[in-house]
Amino acid sequence: MASVLGILFLLSAFAPVGNEQRPKVKYQYKGYLACSLSDSQQVDKLVFDELVLKPLCAKDSAGNQLKVESFNITWAERGLYQDSTGLPIIYTDYTVGSFNGDAIPTDWSESFRDRSYKGDTVYFDRIMVKTPDNKTQLCKPLKIVIR
Repeated sequence: MASVLGILFLLSAFAPVGNEQRPKVKYQYKGYLACSLSDSQQVDKLVFDELVLKPLCAKDSAGNQLKVESFNITWAERGLYQDSTGLPIIYTDYTVGSFNGDAIPTDWSESFRDRSYKGDTVYFDRIMVKTPDNKTQLCKPLKIVIR
């Protein structure tokens, strides 16, 4: 009986506590789409199509602009399909890309213009900037929902 209690004690000592949360990341810099949209925003399709033609940028808390060195895009493209019984279902296709520089490649901006639709979500993350002291720093990501 003592060995069972000992094993239970050891297991409970190394079990994660359910209420623990990861510490929030504090970003010194914020990423912007076309130097105008940041954080999480809803944008009309026509406005989004114009903004993706412009480069990303980053700003510090004082509003000073920094050059983006690289970034990732994750495009969650929602579509209406039918399941095997013919009932409609919404399915999300994910397209991911990693890019150097601050510009969204032409093929991506053309795809956004041709295929994006209301409800699609575009994430810009892993935005890396060159700081004034010539170091590379991670920026706060942004999320754009097309409406």
